[in-house]
Amino acid sequence: MRWVAVLGLLLALAATPAAAQPPTAAPSDQVASAAFEKGEAAYKAKDYAAAMSFFRIAADQGYAPAQSDLGYLYQTGAGVPADYLEAMRWYRMAAAQNLAAAQNQIGYLYQNALGVPQDYAEAMRWFQLSAAQGNPDAENNIGYLYNHALGVTQDFAAAMRWYKQAAAQGLPDAENNIGYLYGLGEGVPQDFAEALRWHRLAAEQGNLPAMFNIGFLYANGKGVPQDMTQARYWIGRAADAGNAVAREWLAEHPR
Repeated sequence: MRWVAVLGLLLALAATPAAAQPPTAAPSDQVASAAFEKGEAAYKAKDYAAAMSFFRIAADQGYAPAQSDLGYLYQTGAGVPADYLEAMRWYRMAAAQNLAAAQNQIGYLYQNALGVPQDYAEAMRWFQLSAAQGNPDAENNIGYLYNHALGVTQDFAAAMRWYKQAAAQGLPDAENNIGYLYGLGEGVPQDFAEALRWHRLAAEQGNLPAMFNIGFLYANGKGVPQDMTQARYWIGRAADAGNAVAREWLAEHPR
């Protein structure tokens, strides 16, 4: 059976500063914080050049969330040519200030050989540093390494444990991956109804692999009566949002 599991999505923006600014923040800190907020707004408006400009103002003053987000812009090529080495440089600056999001991103680069040799042990080390601060993406990524035996002995029980920690914080990727394990019966008794429940939780947050997985369950009558209308609805939603696996499925299953 073909389920889709996902590595935790990259953090496009640091949700909050590494530490809240005190009311008596120095003028330079206030400037950095204001520039960072403008950068966030520009990023959300898809004005990546402006985001880069504002993040750099804050990053040059040592503002860790801005340093991490500059790294992400370089990693994804948003507003600048993609440059994994430059991404890593900015992530390391932020990680030196113990920013969990940056630690997670460094792990992701090592896992996927982006600008550095592939090194699952180093990826795990950075994910663990981030997860120790409660970062749900890092928790999910540790689960993924155990799930797929990347640098560690395959351990579905450990994968489930890490996925559930991330899911407890509402991370849709982790919810989808829990459904994946239930659907395949890996580390838990196979339970399609439970798989569907977890996939729905993820899909309600817009998770595209989860939408595909719901459709796949309907298409194959697993945990629900077979229903190709529902299958095409869910897989179509994922395809319309750009999911390549969903588009492939629709091409292989014309009406």
